This record gives sequence, structure tokens and C-alpha cells, in this order.
Amino acid sequence: MDLFDLLGINLKVTLVIIAAFTVFAVVLYHLLFKKIGKVLDDRQNLITSKFAEIEEKGIHVENLVKQYEQKIREIEKEALEKMQVAVKEGISKKEQILEQARKEAEQELAKVRAIIGIERDKLKQELKTDMSNLLITAINKILPDIMDEQIQKRILIKFENELKSNKELKESLLR
Repeated sequence: MDLFDLLGINLKVTLVIIAAFTVFAVVLYHLLFKKIGKVLDDRQNLITSKFAEIEEKGIHVENLVKQYEQKIREIEKEALEKMQVAVKEGISKKEQILEQARKEAEQELAKVRAIIGIERDKLKQELKTDMSNLLITAINKILPDIMDEQIQKRILIKFENELKSNKELKESLLR
């Protein structure tokens, strides 16, 4: 103990201080450090759970993004299909309209051809009548005294029959 006395250290006071410090450290550990440790552990657990929650939400968001992208692709595909159907319907409608117009034009053409045929027949008949009249007039002027009316009718009938059978004569008279 001489050493402690030389240094001016009171061993009893030092032991009391060490004991008091130990008691203080034990009390401080149980009262303060344990609670601080629990608060730090709780905080660590909270942070860990928040990170896990954020990661779960991130995965959920990624899944939602994938679902939305898939939905957008489906909508785009459906829109494309609808446009293709609309184009096909438009083409079909166009073809129907063209076919209807073609039929109407053919009907109109048939009517015009029928009218032309009727007019042609009328003109042929008028030509025959005019030719017969011309022939009768010529016969009357050329041979008024030689032929009687029956001979004239026979000549006229013979001329009409030749006209019907002789196409070249008919075509030359119609020109």
C-alpha cells in the first residue's frame, strides 16, 4: 500500500468509486442502454421491414407495368384487327357499289340497244316503204300504159322478196 500512499491514492475511496461506477454502469445499462438498444433494434427492424415493403411494392409496380404493357399490346392488336375488318368491309362495300353501278350501266346499255334496234327497224320499214313507193312511182312513170295494177303488185312483191334474201342489196340500200 505504500505505493498508493506515495501516489496519493486512497484505496478505499478508489474502491468505492469503482464500485459506484460499476453500479452506475449496471444501472445505466439496464435503464438506458437496454432501452436505447431496443429502440435501435426496433428502428433496424422497421427499416428492414420498410425496405422489404418497398421491394414488394417495387415488384408489384413492375408486375402492374407488365400487365399494363400487355393490355396496351392487346388493345393495339384489337385496334389493328378492327381497322383490318373496317378496311375489308370498305373494300366489300366498294365492290358492291361498283357491281351495282356495272349492273345499272348494263341495264341502261340494254335499253339503249333496244331503242336503237327499234329505231333501226323503223328506219328499215320506212326505207322499204320509200323504196316501194319509189319503185311504184318509177314504174308508173316508165310503164304507165304497159302494166296494169296486178303486174305492178307482183313486181313490187318480187322486189321485196329479193330485198329480203339479198343482203348485199339490202346493205347498199341502207347506207
